[in-house]
Formats: sequence, structure tokens, C-alpha cells
Amino acid sequence: MNQYSIVSVVNQEYEKFLKVFLKSALEKLSLENIKEICILNTGVSDEVVSELEKLNRKIKIIKHNEIIDSSHSWDDGWQKNVLLKTKFVKDYISENKIPTFMIDIDSMFLNDISNILKYEMDVILCDRSDIWGGMPFIASFVGFLDVNKSIEFLDEWILEMKNINGFETRETPALNVMARKGDKYKIG
Repeated sequence: MNQYSIVSVVNQEYEKFLKVFLKSALEKLSLENIKEICILNTGVSDEVVSELEKLNRKIKIIKHNEIIDSSHSWDDGWQKNVLLKTKFVKDYISENKIPTFMIDIDSMFLNDISNILKYEMDVILCDRSDIWGGMPFIASFVGFLDVNKSIEFLDEWILEMKNINGFETRETPALNVMARKGDKYKIG
């Protein structure tokens, strides 16, 4: 089976989530299928980073050039962290040329996700249409399987986020616009 990577972004306010995220990944995922779990750090202390990187050699935590604080969901710091994810995953895929899952740090793994790589798709989205049909896809889990098509998808998604108005966040609404481009991308 081909290897894949997992990327996310974390700040100090989400430190507890980071610990759950990483420990559940190490417990539930088939580690032989993972190249690395790469986290962009926008505020977690060096001590915590050192502790977590010792859990497994596949954990890589990269210090961002800016500390981004957030006191609650949807505030300016939260928005900055959210908007960093798409740029970070695009840069990661461009550099590493490997299928990559962008997963929110406040998630935890219940089962292995390796089987998703079997799909003949460019991009895999998290469908929550049973909860909200008006915006069925959420940007908390996006699988980028075809490297070249995913980079193209991310370029368009990042541009689309700049055009979104009327929502507290732009990432998920823009993703739903992108999902409607099914003729351009094979989306699962």
C-alpha cells in the first residue's frame, strides 16, 4: 500500500486536542502506511512539542513564524489558524509529492483510514449532509489523493475562500463551492 501523510495546525489553546489527536493516531492507524504526521505549530510550547515528538519518529511539529492566539472559536486568531491549513497542506504536498490528509486537530481517530487510499479519486471530502444538507461538506477532514490534481484543487480553493462572504468562516463554504466542480475533479 502507498504511504500517506497527515497534516494539521495547532495553537496553544488546542494543545489538549493535539495530545488526543496524536495519541489516537498512534493507537488506531497502521503506522507502516504513514510517512509522517506533520503539525504546523502556531503557539504550543517547545517543551510540549519535545514531549510529543518523542512519542514516535513519524511525528513532526514545525514551528510557524508567528504565534497565533485565540480565545474562542470563530475569533480572529481562530480564523488565521484555519486559513493557514490550506496553504500549509498545499506547500506540504508540493514539496513531498505524497497523498495527504488535512485533518482538524480537534479530531481523534477511531479506526484506521488507510483504506481511503484505495479510491480512484483526486480529493476525498467529509460528507455531513445528514446534519446539514445546505452545506454538506466540512473542511475538518480532506484527503488529497492525486498530488497534481490536489495542488490545482487547493489553488482554486484558496482563491475561492477570498470570494466567500456572509459566513463567519470561509474554509467550509468555499469547499462546498469546490465540491460542485465535480466535472473538473474526481471527488469522493
